[in-house]
Amino acid sequence: MPFFADMSTFCFFAGIAILTWVFLRKTYRRRKKTSAPHPRTPSTPSFTQPLIDAPREVARWQVEMHQLARDLKAEVETKIGLLQQTAIMARREADRLEKLLADAEAERHRVA
Repeated sequence: MPFFADMSTFCFFAGIAILTWVFLRKTYRRRKKTSAPHPRTPSTPSFTQPLIDAPREVARWQVEMHQLARDLKAEVETKIGLLQQTAIMARREADRLEKLLADAEAERHRVA
């Protein structure tokens, strides 16, 4: 009997595997980039503080974009956490089902 009962279950687990791979790959790349930071030159603008010579509207826009980036990062991190929890639950259920199948197979051989 195949591990996946139908194609939708297979697609679900394949999707989880692909998403996990993408998130882990992006995390690895981000850590690799931040492990050896390049020295900041005076001509490189800092995006964590408002621009000193910018008009008030630009500074306000920059603050709004920074807040939006923080909000989006929080949403993505929440979704990653939920995805990790779902993957753990799926693995536990798969282990449970494999144990039940093994028990049923052993019982079938015992009866026969």
